[in-house]
Amino acid sequence: MRRKPKLSLSSAPFYVSILVIIALGAFVGLFWSLHEYQAYQASIDNIRGNYQSLYRQRVRGEISRLVDFIEFERTQAYAETEDEIRQKVQTAHTIASHMYRFYGDELTSETLRAMVAEILRPIRWQNGKGYYFAGLVSDARLELFADDPYFEGKELSIHTDQRGNPFFAGIIELVVEKGAGVIHFDLEKPAFPGRYFSTYGFVKYFAPFDWFIGAGLDIEDTQTLLREEVLSRMRDLRDGGVEVFAFRDDGTIISYDDEIMVGRSIREVFDDAGAASGALMLAAATGPEKEGFLGYRGTGRDSSQSGRRLAFVKTYDEWGWIIGAAIGMDAMERAIASETATYRQISFRNVAAFVVLFIIAVGLLLYSSYVYSRKIKAGLILFTDFFRAAADSNIKIDRQALVFAEFEELGVLANQMVEDRVTKERRLMRNELRLDTLLRLGAMDKRSLQDIYDFIVQRAVLISGSRRGYLAMVNSNQRYLSLCGYVDEQRADSHSRLPHNITRAVDEGGLPALAVQRGRPLVCNDCAIPAHQTFPYQRTGDYHCDVPLLDGGRVVLVVGVAGGGEPYQEADVRQFDPAGGRHVAPCAENVRGRGDGQAGEKNYRGQ
Repeated sequence: MRRKPKLSLSSAPFYVSILVIIALGAFVGLFWSLHEYQAYQASIDNIRGNYQSLYRQRVRGEISRLVDFIEFERTQAYAETEDEIRQKVQTAHTIASHMYRFYGDELTSETLRAMVAEILRPIRWQNGKGYYFAGLVSDARLELFADDPYFEGKELSIHTDQRGNPFFAGIIELVVEKGAGVIHFDLEKPAFPGRYFSTYGFVKYFAPFDWFIGAGLDIEDTQTLLREEVLSRMRDLRDGGVEVFAFRDDGTIISYDDEIMVGRSIREVFDDAGAASGALMLAAATGPEKEGFLGYRGTGRDSSQSGRRLAFVKTYDEWGWIIGAAIGMDAMERAIASETATYRQISFRNVAAFVVLFIIAVGLLLYSSYVYSRKIKAGLILFTDFFRAAADSNIKIDRQALVFAEFEELGVLANQMVEDRVTKERRLMRNELRLDTLLRLGAMDKRSLQDIYDFIVQRAVLISGSRRGYLAMVNSNQRYLSLCGYVDEQRADSHSRLPHNITRAVDEGGLPALAVQRGRPLVCNDCAIPAHQTFPYQRTGDYHCDVPLLDGGRVVLVVGVAGGGEPYQEADVRQFDPAGGRHVAPCAENVRGRGDGQAGEKNYRGQ
């Protein structure tokens, strides 16, 4: 089965950097896009809110001005009518007073009331729309109603208007409390069932007859003329693109921009999107608030294209009308379109800048990732080459070539591993040399003692890795020592020698004497020794080691080395005992048995 190639450790940071950069770019791009979109939506909402507030003020203000105009015209018309009927009532009151003054003593009150009623009955004005009426206050009964005698002789309470309220009942309360006042009622005449005529009147109390005398004017024609004037004004309104329309509370259109729709139901009006905008307007105006705003799509008188429009409708209860105003929101749409185009340009520039900066950042990050990936790879190659060569050589890692702290720590451990291996190899080599030394010493029975001494010194220097060494024998009374062997600049097969059998007293014996006096190994890796105490060396260097070898508690030999490449340790001391103690001591006893100890003393005295 083919193994899937594994990802390289050196290339992993590079690939991870690419992945992180792409993910970060996607996240930043998404976040930035969302932020820009939210800012755009907030700007559009702000524009739409400001324009809609302005449009609402415009259409509401237009309706308010139109209602104010209607109220003003009605007030003017009612003021003129009131002045006229006041004069008429005052004239009738003067006639009744005159009749009472001249005939009050001769005729009864009932006769006088009948005479005055007949005098007032034929008097009409305003093309027959104005008339007189009168009645008894105590009986609440009409005695004169010139416009329609049907109501004469009937009680006031039985006659109601279209809202079900007795329209004559308020007359009695008015004249009793105030003596005179204006009244307004809707009258249904028997000749016109279901039709109510709006009447404006003025009444005044005449005490001699216990009578109220009033003058009424059918203002239906006046209101019709006033409505026509208002409708004409509505058709002429073209203030700032605002279109005004009106329809009755039953939905019948009485004024519309499209004349074809006049007389039809507002429920038949639909906007360009197919929504029943007319029915919605009627529902808003007949609701609890009796007014409302409505948005729809349509075309105005100044535009042939369909667009968003805003309408405001309000009920005018006095006439049973619903007045509305509509305005096109093209300016808002243009502002939104302009803002959208601006945001697109800004977004395009921002996107371009973001892409350029992102590419630069990606390039820098990828370059830095690539550089560090190469450095990681170089470090890994360095370690790989090291481990390949470490088995057969003492190569070490150059810590200066390592960039990363982790690699440097690994380099320290790797170098320590090499040092440990070298130390163990050196120890193994020493053990091999020791074993070889013991074996060769065992085979040197026929060799001279001097050859044995030289061999021991040579091997001591070789085992300890030193440059110089000596072997000194101590006599039995521990007073004199003799130099038996000496090697300088030892290198396996060659050595330099001092004259043998140099004998000195222990007090003047230099380094061997110090070892004898102390009775224990002398190791000095950083000590200053006077020149006269360095015997048998001409120089010691920084390091020297002197080991006394004991036999029966007495020092018989001293083995010393100096000039090692590294400081001497306890392990170096232990190397000398097996090499000298087991073989040199018996030889020393043999020499001492042959009188070499006395010869050494004589030799010292001769010197």
